[in-house]
Amino acid sequence: MIYHGLSFDIDAIDIVLEKKIKDKLSVLMEKNRKGFTPKDFNNALGVILTPNYTSYMTEFDIELYGVCSFIKKNGAEDSFETKKEVREKIKALLSRFWWIELTWSQRNRKTFEGVVSEIKEIIKKGEDIDREAIRLKNSAEEAETRKKILGKDLKFDDEMDTYIDIFENYAVFHDYRKEAQMKTTEALNIILGEIGKRKGHDPGDLAWCWPDEIKKVFEGEGIDKNKADERRKSFFMLVEKKGIEQHTGKKAAERRGEELLSAFEGITNFTGTIASPGKEIGKAKVCFSSQDAIKKIGKGDILVASMTLPDYVPAMKKAAAIVTDEGGVTCHAAIVSRELKIPCIIGTGIATKVLKDGDYIEVNANHGVVRILEKAKSGGQE
Repeated sequence: MIYHGLSFDIDAIDIVLEKKIKDKLSVLMEKNRKGFTPKDFNNALGVILTPNYTSYMTEFDIELYGVCSFIKKNGAEDSFETKKEVREKIKALLSRFWWIELTWSQRNRKTFEGVVSEIKEIIKKGEDIDREAIRLKNSAEEAETRKKILGKDLKFDDEMDTYIDIFENYAVFHDYRKEAQMKTTEALNIILGEIGKRKGHDPGDLAWCWPDEIKKVFEGEGIDKNKADERRKSFFMLVEKKGIEQHTGKKAAERRGEELLSAFEGITNFTGTIASPGKEIGKAKVCFSSQDAIKKIGKGDILVASMTLPDYVPAMKKAAAIVTDEGGVTCHAAIVSRELKIPCIIGTGIATKVLKDGDYIEVNANHGVVRILEKAKSGGQE
């Protein structure tokens, strides 16, 4: 946790950089592109905020399509998973990317069977595999080219170049941090499993214990299973300067309602940060986990989440647009939405509290506004 804390500046730098880049871009466009529209501004911002590097998700897709290409060229579509060379390629893929679908709470290690299913799905779609592989490989270079053209057009100066350089480096750092976070979280889960095995405790209960409570297990004490169960069912914690407030059970639900729900009644539109420009209308699907998202999201739905993680990607690929509570210009949702070229508004703070499943909404990522066009007539998430 101490070393994780060393990367907290990523979250702060997003806020600072976003303002600096927007302010500087506004000055440069006023000077060099008279009569520009808000859409022009946000399109330019989208070009600047698309990193000139290949994210780990795109790297995985490039290698996956490479395996698909090998299978097609060798006429091995039937039972390819039994072919030695193909199996070795899939194993090599897994050795690099086994962690990319892990989350803070779900141990979704990529598996051989899972990759085989992905390959079958790609082959079944009948798309031009080599063409898609080339598109993926060229995406970072194309982003850099677009940025250079924009820079020449708007006459980027040393100040803007510095902001962009910082942004590019932190975007890479963001990916490295995510890899470290997911791998260390998995390591922690393995350790909790071993503690549970040796000391006779359910690892699921240990996961709901504070570090000092787990420490007592090594000192010969047990854990309060009832307390762990209560936390698992309903938990509330509020951290303020005056101290930490925490509750379980009914009181936790009450305090959540007081802090999170009542303030959002009657809201019909709200704003956030533009991560990827565009405009889409569709049904909101509010998702609180990747499993939730994969189950709910259909083609053309709007994915609404607190934040996204790598295992959300299958749902993100079907979504027409993305809206999140959290995140900055280098967050996962921002990067993936730019790669997918779909509208995305991040950092709204309230999307998952205001919206319900089935709400018909407009995501205007040219202006950073989410508008409820029609509330869901019935149902919605509880």
